Amino acid sequence: MTEVELQVYLNERRIVTKLTSQGKKKKTINIIFRRMEKKKKVLTKKERIDFIETGKRQAVNLSRKLSSFTEKNKNTDHINYKVWHLLHDPFTYINAYAKISKNRGALTEGHQDESAMQLFGLQKAKTISELIKKGKYKFKPVKRIWIPKPGKETKRPLGIPTQSDRIVQEALRGILEAIYEPEFREQGIITNDLSNNYGFRPGCSTWSALEKLKKHSQRCNIVIEGDIVSAYDNVDHRILIDKLRQRIKDKKLLNFIKLMLRSGVMDESRFEHSLNGTPQGGIVSPLLFNIYMLDFDRYIYNEFISPIMEENENKKDTAESKAYGYIKRKVNLKAKELKEIKKHKPRNHPEVKKAIKEFRKLRALRNKTPHSDVKRLKKGAVYVRYADDWVLALTGNQTEAESIKEKITEFLRTQNNMQLDDEKTKITRTSDGYKFLGFEVRLNIKKPKLQRVLLEHKNGTFTRPLRRTTSRVITIEPDVGRILRRLKLLNFCNQQYEPIGKAAWTVYDEFQIVQKYSQIFRGIYNYYAPCERLNPLSRISYILQYSCAKTLAKRKKLSIKKIFAMYSTKLKIKREIQGVKGTILRTATFLDLPTLRKIAKTPETNTSVVYDPFRIQEHWRTKIKLYNECCICGETENIALHHINSLRTVKKKGKDKFEAIRNQTERLQIPVCTKCHNEITHGKFNDPKKPIEFYNEFLAKL
Repeated sequence: MTEVELQVYLNERRIVTKLTSQGKKKKTINIIFRRMEKKKKVLTKKERIDFIETGKRQAVNLSRKLSSFTEKNKNTDHINYKVWHLLHDPFTYINAYAKISKNRGALTEGHQDESAMQLFGLQKAKTISELIKKGKYKFKPVKRIWIPKPGKETKRPLGIPTQSDRIVQEALRGILEAIYEPEFREQGIITNDLSNNYGFRPGCSTWSALEKLKKHSQRCNIVIEGDIVSAYDNVDHRILIDKLRQRIKDKKLLNFIKLMLRSGVMDESRFEHSLNGTPQGGIVSPLLFNIYMLDFDRYIYNEFISPIMEENENKKDTAESKAYGYIKRKVNLKAKELKEIKKHKPRNHPEVKKAIKEFRKLRALRNKTPHSDVKRLKKGAVYVRYADDWVLALTGNQTEAESIKEKITEFLRTQNNMQLDDEKTKITRTSDGYKFLGFEVRLNIKKPKLQRVLLEHKNGTFTRPLRRTTSRVITIEPDVGRILRRLKLLNFCNQQYEPIGKAAWTVYDEFQIVQKYSQIFRGIYNYYAPCERLNPLSRISYILQYSCAKTLAKRKKLSIKKIFAMYSTKLKIKREIQGVKGTILRTATFLDLPTLRKIAKTPETNTSVVYDPFRIQEHWRTKIKLYNECCICGETENIALHHINSLRTVKKKGKDKFEAIRNQTERLQIPVCTKCHNEITHGKFNDPKKPIEFYNEFLAKL
């Protein structure tokens, strides 16, 4: 420090001393000290490692109540008499905020929203916990928007809670998941995965449901495709609370859930009372629906699947029919007779030729005769549910399936106060195929084929007799019709599913257009990659490739022929990007189906997930930032997280709109005090010539 700087510093110290004598708060003086010194807090490598390790330990220590609650509820017989205290802990809401603040729609505002996500801190968490503790927290009405259904004229209602309500709902979701996820897992173990749900559960996906169908439905010949009329909207609150009361005896928590369910709906400017249903779009709604339908899952197993499994105990995997057994014995006798004749007479003798002819005739008859006795074979049955979509596959006939459908209809009506849609609930043969979760599932029964099989006998000799090969294989393919309807809805193709240019994307440059189209098709391909047949996606590849070419043609006002001549059929476009280490050459290419098949890897479908309903180990950095200092000035009071790329800045028109939209999903959260937050929002740091100076840059980038 120079002599002049030292003199300035001492003068400023005198000012601080004077402020202290005048009774100024210590907090204000600390801020002045930080800003006077203007020194960056630089951490060494060891200090950074220690900071991270300390932060992780701190997150674990703060979450002890939640971890203890999770551990107790691993026992599915445990009754929860005291749960309300978890909602008094501010860390419960910090933990919930860290989980949902990274979501794509985190900053979407609800009805009369206060934008809690844009500046959430320990003080806000304490405010929510105090309001709930005193019984003064009130849920606001859910904002309803209508989104189109692909290929249909009707629209689906979507409920958007306020940002504070979302944080509280996430806290409730964690508590309920800790109680009921062990029950869902136990249901899978008890039923050997023959009756379970896979929607909106940790470690489960659409492929989890499809894998169970593929594994257990090979013996099934008929499928009931279930459809419940407005399933989420018809959840009966009284029945739901009764189901929750079986494991939760805390009246305050149950009444709080009632208040949430009955908070109402704002459809445009019209208020509607929510006497039934859980709004689609609510964070806790899918879990509440799974709890509501758990008894239905158990009913399906106990009533229809369990009797079939008990019946299978006395049956075999393979059982010969009487006709096949009779002709098989005749073939064996004829084979012995032929062997004896060959011992005494040469091969070209008429008797030998006649015996060979009769043997071949009987063998051909045996190979054409049905092998199995259907009545003596084991039957198959499997039930899979994903949210409100479910299928029940079993071995039976049309009459039995109709009877089961009537029983299911009656159960839903009497026990769940729901109605099965008669028109949409179909009974289909597995060989005809059925559609489920955007896939087409089909049982392929191949015709018997004769094939020579190498057999080794006891004496060490080998023969190649003819054997009949049959197979029953479940194949899963993309539901191309559903994808086409979605592409039509998004204006990638016309009513006849012919590719058209997307005029709205002509505002982007050529590199970005190709990049966006390539990302869309790669996403579709990755979702359907585990399917047995991907050939149906060739049409989707063609539509997107030519839609991309037509969009480029519209932008450059050229013909498609010239576009392909300029960029090739792969639509390769190069662009130079200025990086930290210099100029980088990037290439955007439309990756069609054959190309992706060569380079893409099949995603893992069976991933082991550590059971943690509160996601304590996730986003620990976000949680710890709230317990540290302001990264700009070093203040330690009233710290909150500020979203650098908030929607306010994203909506501004800029040169590169694509980058602005991408920032929406790559938001950085920095811990700041109230004063620094106000300076950020009022544009103090917008001047590129005066970039923001961090007191603790490591904490800002953590």
